[in-house]
Amino acid sequence: MPIIWGYAISVSYLILLFGLTWVLEKKFKVSVEHGRKILHTLLGLVWFILVRFFGSSFHLIVLPIIFVFINVVSYKTKLISIMERGQDNHPGTIYFAISTVILTSLCVFDSGLTSICGMAVLILSIGDGFAAIFGGIKRGNRTIYRKKTLFGFLACFLACFTICLAYMRFIQLPILWLIALPLTLAFIELFSDRGLDNLTLPLFTVFLIDSVQMRLVGNSCAIALISGCILILIILLARKGLTQNGAFAAFLLMFGSSLSVGIFGVLVYIIPFLGALVISLIVRRIAIHRNKEERIDRPITYNSHKRNAMQVFCNGAIAYIALIIYYCTNNNVYLITAAIVIISSFSDSVASDIGVFSKRLPLDIVTMKNTEVGRSGSVSLLGCASSLFACIVTSIVLNVVYYLINGAFSWLVLAVVGVIAYFGVFIDSIFGATIQAKFRCIECGKIVEKRIHCGQKAEHVKGAALLGNNAINFLTSLVVAIISVIILSIIFS
Repeated sequence: MPIIWGYAISVSYLILLFGLTWVLEKKFKVSVEHGRKILHTLLGLVWFILVRFFGSSFHLIVLPIIFVFINVVSYKTKLISIMERGQDNHPGTIYFAISTVILTSLCVFDSGLTSICGMAVLILSIGDGFAAIFGGIKRGNRTIYRKKTLFGFLACFLACFTICLAYMRFIQLPILWLIALPLTLAFIELFSDRGLDNLTLPLFTVFLIDSVQMRLVGNSCAIALISGCILILIILLARKGLTQNGAFAAFLLMFGSSLSVGIFGVLVYIIPFLGALVISLIVRRIAIHRNKEERIDRPITYNSHKRNAMQVFCNGAIAYIALIIYYCTNNNVYLITAAIVIISSFSDSVASDIGVFSKRLPLDIVTMKNTEVGRSGSVSLLGCASSLFACIVTSIVLNVVYYLINGAFSWLVLAVVGVIAYFGVFIDSIFGATIQAKFRCIECGKIVEKRIHCGQKAEHVKGAALLGNNAINFLTSLVVAIISVIILSIIFS
């Protein structure tokens, strides 16, 4: 009998919501967008009806699955117009239904996740709904990213904060998570456009809370560092140091590494990676004042001063894999390997950014002939010196941090980290000069490193056509990691 009542009350509530939305739009002249967002906000409350009557039985999934099919049909045919956008239509309603199916499925397979999933549904419906409603305010508001606004960001943060505060009695989390989680989710909502926030908000809520409960409970320092990472990434994004997907990718790597290694996992990324971004921004500002802007842009390559997600992952993915292996094996070889890979990438970035200020033309590392500024495979004395300095400083800092956390310090390990990381800078240059793709522009005749130049497809003349700058960075990280594992295994054997 409770099952039948559950279906009856759930369906009645949904019909009531659609009817209320229709009345608001037709009788009270509420805009279609505001009506849609009111519907979006109130839909989440059906979760409590489902859980109350169905518990963790398979009935919990039935209505959300039906809702997915209804949304797909409505998206294609505009069957339920009050759910769909106008010209800027996107499958956000489908994502909403899919995320609900995923959350209910999690509860069926693990009833212990019911409170976390319920919190995720409220954040999806209320947090995202408030972001849209208050984000539409015109007076005193400003656009942050595409159509997302400051008021929308703040509304999402405050809504998520209130929900987290209400759930503190059901979910055991460190007190600092009251700030860290809402800030993280508001950041995710900000950069998840075209309806993707209907997937990213609830799924990341479950992932973050469940991960924190397993690995970081009581570790307020790690949580504070994660919050700091997010804030710094936002600042860098605002200062044009990262693209929006680059900031998101950087946060994912930092948070994932914190789950593997704790505080040190965050610092392995935040010290070199953010250091590289900050240095890049500072160098660019200096170049502007010195009227050398054209030397920083590196027009012959793919790169610009803004790091995107592909660049972030190509430079950080191998280190992250090493941290996962360390987490599974508890073998320090892979922890040190991750640090070496990141330090090497950081030092290479420093060499590229500072080397452009050299008064002499750089040399091709293979032929030792003068070449253009910014070309992959070129080296200069200033670039080599700056990368060496970056290797030494970063190696010392990370070793000191590891000593403060775990009480272990080794001069031999410090030397190995610095040497291999610095060697990795030259591996990157050698790969850039030999196997990285080079093209000749058929319009101006210049040798470039991108397929399209002067608006036309360039002719491939050297290297592997598929190996661009990002692929070379990834390959270099892989080679550095393999060398590090071999040498460190010999040392620790």
